[in-house]
Amino acid sequence: MNNTTKIVTGIAVGTLIGATLGLLFAPKKGSKTRAILTDKAKDLSTKLVIPMCRLKKC
Repeated sequence: MNNTTKIVTGIAVGTLIGATLGLLFAPKKGSKTRAILTDKAKDLSTKLVIPMCRLKKC
């Protein structure tokens, strides 16, 4: 692995660990956190599908 790959891998792993810890220690109830995550995931998928569709000319 070269240095760039190590740096990108480290950033990705650090982000995942930080997000996981943030969810574990979040002050909201689990049901509310799951609902928020579901909404955010739907929003993100919509934001990604539209540009991808434009690239593929759906």
